[in-house]
Amino acid sequence: MSYLKIIVVDDDCNIAKSLSDILVLNGHEVTCSMSARQALEFLDKQPYDCLISDIKMPNMDGIELSRQVKASNHPIPIVLMTAYATQHLLSEIIGIGVDKVVLKPVEIESLLGYLAEL
Repeated sequence: MSYLKIIVVDDDCNIAKSLSDILVLNGHEVTCSMSARQALEFLDKQPYDCLISDIKMPNMDGIELSRQVKASNHPIPIVLMTAYATQHLLSEIIGIGVDKVVLKPVEIESLLGYLAEL
């Protein structure tokens, strides 16, 4: 498995911390962000290999965060997490160019498998 520098974005600190701990145990470097705006600031300061974000967050959701990252000079693979997948939501996500959608609770083996392909 290759080492990745990952940013995890979730306004629920327990979810962000749990996911971060698992990713670190699997050899990745992880930065946690509690908001999309903070994540954009982190992305402006240094390069990352992947962004994993919740969709439903206050102020700026994961979909808008994805739009901004994909429109940036350094787009990276994006994984969006949601507990509420609808056909309309999935169509919107595909239109943005998000690389993967995972349902909460996250199936860790599936996520790690995807990351191993990057």
